[in-house]
Amino acid sequence: MARKIFPILLTTIFLTGCGSSVQAVQKDLVQTQTAAADQTQVVIGTFPPLSTFTPLPISSPIPTRTARSTWTALPSPTNAPVPPLERPETFGGSGNKTLHIRNVINTCLLYAKYDGSGNFVIRSYDSNGNQIDLVVNAVGPYEGTHLANYGPQTIDSLQVESGGPWTITFKPMSMITSVSVPGKYSGKNDETIQLDGGIPAVMHIDARHDRKNLAIWSFDTSFAGKLILDKTAPYTGQVNLSSKSSYLQIDAVGSWTLTISGQ
Repeated sequence: MARKIFPILLTTIFLTGCGSSVQAVQKDLVQTQTAAADQTQVVIGTFPPLSTFTPLPISSPIPTRTARSTWTALPSPTNAPVPPLERPETFGGSGNKTLHIRNVINTCLLYAKYDGSGNFVIRSYDSNGNQIDLVVNAVGPYEGTHLANYGPQTIDSLQVESGGPWTITFKPMSMITSVSVPGKYSGKNDETIQLDGGIPAVMHIDARHDRKNLAIWSFDTSFAGKLILDKTAPYTGQVNLSSKSSYLQIDAVGSWTLTISGQ
């Protein structure tokens, strides 16, 4: 009997001990889960609250993309010199008229001829409408030549006043009358001449058959001008010429003769 009870007692004690161990394990597991849960709650509690969601404003519809236009490069500015007048440019008319000059820019000769009997007047103007010069102021038939576009202003238009037919021709400088130095030259009315050869020194003027005013301008190769004579005709006398004198503009009414000596 005692032998049967002893194994049962051992079994009971063993099971009782195991039960205590299981309960202890279960208790430790519960405590671990609780601690983990507490830690999870603490971590979650540290995040800031989510902000209120605000919808984006409704924008205008995106325009349909169009093909890009072809880019064209602008031409580079150039300072190429304007070529000089190569051939005569002639204008004709009768009575009063305004001529618009477009193709005559460089220094050249202005030749005018009038076949009427009344006044013949030519005035030159720049592109701003400012008068440059009273080119011609004659009465009755007229024929003469003047230097044009030699200063800072370029002729943009000519205003003609007349009582009859007339012609105006712009001529290249290559058509100018050339006078040798030393030398002698006779002309009539207004004329432009070029001094060629030696260096000029003194010029003798014989305008005994002239009437009204007699004026002579001297120009160097850059067309810088100086009035060297301004007399009332008839006139006879002489003037000194600069060694740089290359062109002469004679404004006269009637015939005259120039005798030029060199250095």
